[in-house]
Amino acid sequence: VASYVATFGSTGAHSLTARYSGDATFLDSTSNTLSLNVFPQPKITLTASPSPVQVLQPISFKVTVAGNVPTGSVTLKDGATTLESKPLASGIATFSATFTSLGAHNMTVVYSGDANNPAMTSTPFAILVNPPGFTNVALAANGGVASASSTYSFHYPVEAVNNNERSGKNYETGGGVWLDGTQYIRPDWLQINFNGKKTVSSLILYSMQEKSPPDEPDDGMTFSSNGSGTIDFTVKGWNGTAWVTLATVTGNSLVKRAVTFAPFDTDRIRIDITNTARADFCYVTELEVFGMPYVAPVATTTTLSTIPLRVGLNKEVTLTATVTGNFPSGTVTFYDGATSLGAPVELVNGSASFSSASLSTILTTPGLHTIKADYGGDRNNFASSVTSQVQVTGPSMVPLLMLLLDE
Repeated sequence: VASYVATFGSTGAHSLTARYSGDATFLDSTSNTLSLNVFPQPKITLTASPSPVQVLQPISFKVTVAGNVPTGSVTLKDGATTLESKPLASGIATFSATFTSLGAHNMTVVYSGDANNPAMTSTPFAILVNPPGFTNVALAANGGVASASSTYSFHYPVEAVNNNERSGKNYETGGGVWLDGTQYIRPDWLQINFNGKKTVSSLILYSMQEKSPPDEPDDGMTFSSNGSGTIDFTVKGWNGTAWVTLATVTGNSLVKRAVTFAPFDTDRIRIDITNTARADFCYVTELEVFGMPYVAPVATTTTLSTIPLRVGLNKEVTLTATVTGNFPSGTVTFYDGATSLGAPVELVNGSASFSSASLSTILTTPGLHTIKADYGGDRNNFASSVTSQVQVTGPSMVPLLMLLLDE
């Protein structure tokens, strides 16, 4: 018996035979012909609308599996979390979802496979989830002004990167794509000045796609090593005196590349491009930056409740701090005098609680203890603090007096 494992580089019908070479005892021979039909590897396409999306905003997904009349089911996953599984109907399944957390969500599709199509998992792609009220502040219609380190010619203007045309369909006729003017020289930069100061936390950089004629790029569209995509780039924000690095991307292969970073207050964003698939020029069709008008921090008020106000040694006391302001987030730290009672406690819906059964090990002596709740503030709220007092009583003297009277 002999066995052989093979892979096929082409699809269609293959006629397989096995030939025995023979030996001193047996003559050579050839087997009967086995016909094997090799089907193409299934291709999974996932599209989302709208994309990007705001937190808690409904989003629709469409999964398309192309192959040899694929059947079976597909499962939509957000990272390691399974959202839903559905059967394919004519190779298509649709899903709807909402996201409760901000940032980039890496979506994948798992196809179950069937008798004619192998199971497979799609490559992940990011869905950008923005806070409520965020818009594309880079858009020219919203007051954004684009500039660049250089421009090749008027056929490839920098104004093409914020005109709401992401496909690059007007390439070479003006308005479709920006090309830098320093051939084979990097880095190059692309900049958007906003209409006033904004709070921004994400962007999408669109490279020129390879499909012709071009389509609206979906979140999973990629470019090849011979394409016109942006591979490595750095996102920077202006802090009033200097450029600050907000995010760095390396090894990118997505036409539509979403980037998230910590919220930053600025009136301009810059992209430093250091590596591209084509060595000659940078090819960028659109730059979207998501944010909202800057809101100065507001004063906050922190209140503190202690239950109970009078407690015996080795008894539990619960401290609750409530912070009012502009949707405050962050942490509250509780103190006994100058001594911290533990790690900072995260605010939940504007309040934070601290409860400990071992508080007596910190309050080692009876008496009046000054408890402080110290709110650290966040980008929208100034810090604030408040104090309250807890009376800690010592062991009762009554049993000792009764014993002395009995004697």
